[in-house]
Amino acid sequence: IFEYDIGDNKMMDWGAAGEWANALIATVALFLAWKAGTRAKQLYEDGKKNEKMQEQLRRRSEPAKLSVWFAAQKQGTYAWGLVLNNVAERPFYDLLIEGEYCAATPTVHFSYQYVKVIPPGRFFVPYKHKEPEGQYLFDHPKDYDDGLLTPLLTSKKHIIHRISFTDSDGFQWESDGLGHLREKSNPAISI
Repeated sequence: IFEYDIGDNKMMDWGAAGEWANALIATVALFLAWKAGTRAKQLYEDGKKNEKMQEQLRRRSEPAKLSVWFAAQKQGTYAWGLVLNNVAERPFYDLLIEGEYCAATPTVHFSYQYVKVIPPGRFFVPYKHKEPEGQYLFDHPKDYDDGLLTPLLTSKKHIIHRISFTDSDGFQWESDGLGHLREKSNPAISI
């Protein structure tokens, strides 16, 4: 507060004090607005980072929901086949399974690549044990039936070496027979 001496009367200059108060209030308001903007930007960046991490987690967890194993038909001596199990909510594409069947005769190496789409569900693909020679070693996929099939959990004759497929986002995946899953290609970076 400023005082002016006009003769015997002292007067205060409230106008200058008001200007200083307004300048101080404006400075504080600008500072608070800047702090709020920085915090909002940080929250936005944290949200985007969290969304990206959630998407990567979802994308990496989907391929793990596809599994393949051998099963035998309960009523058939040599009637075995492959079980395709998709517990994901979306289909997988272009399945390729490479493995071998060790019979009394020399080991039979096989490559199964006839399923272009695997919708959610469990399917059984019977091996043509009566006529394995020829172009197709397996029959068409059928619905899995727990009453007719039993998993071959301890068989040393049936070995899966490699499984490869494409997920619904176009990413290609590969797994060895032990379930080690890895991403083969990323369509977002391939040209």
